Amino acid sequence: MLNPRSLHEIEAEYVDADIYLFSDREPAKGLGRDIVHTFGRERVRGFVSLSECVSEAMDFKPCLIVLDVQAISPAINIQLQRLRNDRNCSHIPVLIRAEVMTGAQLAKLIHQGASAVIMASLHNAQAVARVRQLMNGEADAPQLPEKGVFKAIRDAQVDMCHSILPDAERLARIKKHYRLDIDCLFMAQAGAGGDLWDVMPIDATRLAVFTADFCGHGLHVAPNTLRLSSLMYSEGFDRSDPSAVLSWVNDRLRALLPAGQFAAMAYAVFDVAAGEVAFSCSAHMPPLIRASDALPWAVHDCNGFPLGFLADAQFETVRRPFGAGAGLLLYSDALVETPLPPHHRFDSASLVDFCNGLPESTTMLQLNQALKGALNLDHISLDDDLTILGIRRL
Repeated sequence: MLNPRSLHEIEAEYVDADIYLFSDREPAKGLGRDIVHTFGRERVRGFVSLSECVSEAMDFKPCLIVLDVQAISPAINIQLQRLRNDRNCSHIPVLIRAEVMTGAQLAKLIHQGASAVIMASLHNAQAVARVRQLMNGEADAPQLPEKGVFKAIRDAQVDMCHSILPDAERLARIKKHYRLDIDCLFMAQAGAGGDLWDVMPIDATRLAVFTADFCGHGLHVAPNTLRLSSLMYSEGFDRSDPSAVLSWVNDRLRALLPAGQFAAMAYAVFDVAAGEVAFSCSAHMPPLIRASDALPWAVHDCNGFPLGFLADAQFETVRRPFGAGAGLLLYSDALVETPLPPHHRFDSASLVDFCNGLPESTTMLQLNQALKGALNLDHISLDDDLTILGIRRL
């Protein structure tokens, strides 16, 4: 374990420090020696006090915080939340390595914004390699070898991200109650990533649906979907006004997301009693909408800043009739970027033509299967996460 440095030492010694390390493990088993050997003593500050480590890192940013611990304690959650709640420090990457950790603890760390969580069974050299990746800002760096517990952690992350999506039983109840045909084609390139969708009853006659797409893809952006899902189920805000919902989410994501992160989102409210849909978009791919089975699909262009990008951003709510046979199609950019441009299968115009070429009685499941077939997704790999959410009034 590294010895803590006194605050009375020469301040210049700290200015170039890049790594702030807290460890409660035996020196022979901890990361301290390997980090010092790799990066140099002058670039590392060691602490035996967790709160002092985080406080000093917040004062002497930019830096990287490494917590090398026996077990995940409530104090770690408190300090991580403290860091993420400070807008000036929310971007500081935090790597946590633990000897013992439960699935619930892992889920909480990811939700609170830990940049990387690894088990102590991972070889020190591989852990130091992950430190180097974070220091170099390599968010999309190749995944470390998936062996033993490390693979189990990755699988747990995937399971958690899928657990916040609507399950088949809940979706079936909602479809029956609101007499809506709803189907979503959801494919994450790494098993989980930056896409999210959900359906949320407001009352007996109104249903909210949304799709969101965070910049980036893969497991390193998956925590953002957990943050958004948690926000969407917060109490105390009106879910019936789409533009107000996007403004509310925007202001909160600005405080939660790391610097440079943002999201595109489409939010719609279906009022089956009034026969109307109201929707609002934030930098989202332009949705397709039609008034009935007998009328063609058309593109509705979206405006609005990405969520988390601009304080106090305002968004527009669009209202359209939504009677029998009406439809709305929301999708992420992978639909028009697969294969990667310039070889992509669809753009907005050709997507509209394709949908209008299908029979009037096409269900949303059939529409999604047709789009999946047109993209040849049974034979090619996605380069990004894909969400296609279709809603049709029965």
